Amino acid sequence: MKQGSILFLLVYATTVIAGTGHHISPGESLEKAFVQMNPGDTLHLAPGTYRGAITIPPAIHVRGKNPYTTEIVGTNRDPVLTMNRNSSISGSTITGGLNGILVHHEGVEISHCIIENNRLSGIISIHHLPHVHNTAFVNNGRHGIKGEDIGTAPPAQNLSFIRNTQGAMDIAGEATPTVSTSLFFATGMVATPGTVEVERSVASPAPDTSFSAGIRAEQLRITSLRRRRRDYQSSSHPEYGITFSPPEE
Repeated sequence: MKQGSILFLLVYATTVIAGTGHHISPGESLEKAFVQMNPGDTLHLAPGTYRGAITIPPAIHVRGKNPYTTEIVGTNRDPVLTMNRNSSISGSTITGGLNGILVHHEGVEISHCIIENNRLSGIISIHHLPHVHNTAFVNNGRHGIKGEDIGTAPPAQNLSFIRNTQGAMDIAGEATPTVSTSLFFATGMVATPGTVEVERSVASPAPDTSFSAGIRAEQLRITSLRRRRRDYQSSSHPEYGITFSPPEE
C-alpha cells in the first residue's frame, strides 16, 4: 500500500459459539430451519440468495460464508431481519428492505455484514443498540444506524458509512455510543438529538457541521478521498474498500 492511502480491512474471524450447527442452501426456508433449532444453535448459510422478511429467534446465530457471496434480500415493505435477544448475524449482505435490520432487544450482535440499498435505515434500533463491528452501511435511503430511546450502546468498531442519504448515525436517548476505527465517506455524521463519540476514524470530505450536532470527535482525520478514489479501493471489492478473508470451517 502506498504511503498515505487508506484501506479499511475487515477480517472475517471465526467466533466460537456453543450449540449445534445447522446448514441450509438457497431456496430453503430459514424459518423452517429455526423450528428445528434450540437456543445457542447456529444456522450456516451456503453462498447464494435468500429472500423474505425473516425473524431470528432469541439466542439463534445466523452465519453466512462471506457477504460478497451470501445475501438476504427483503420485500421492500418490512425489515429484512428482525433480531431478538442475544441473536446474531454475520457474513451476509442485507439488502432490499424497508429497513435492513430491526433490533429492540439486548445482546444482539451484527458483524462482517454489508447492509445496503434499504429504503430507510440500515439498522433501526429501539431501546438497545446492537454490538456492531466490521460492517459496511452503503446507499441506504436514510441513515446507516438509527436509534430511538437508546439506553444501552456497546462500542462499535471498524464500520464504513458510505453515501447514506441522511447521514451515518441518528441517535436519540441517554446512551452515548462510541464508534472507533471507522470510515465516513460522502455521508453526514448525524447524531442529533443524542451524542456519538467518534475516535481514531476517517471522514471524507470534511463533515458538514450543520449535520454534526452531538458528534464528539477525537483523532478524526479529514481527507480528500472524493478526489482520490484509489485511497479507499481494495482488490477484493473496489466500491466499498473492504476485504474479507474466508472464514474457518
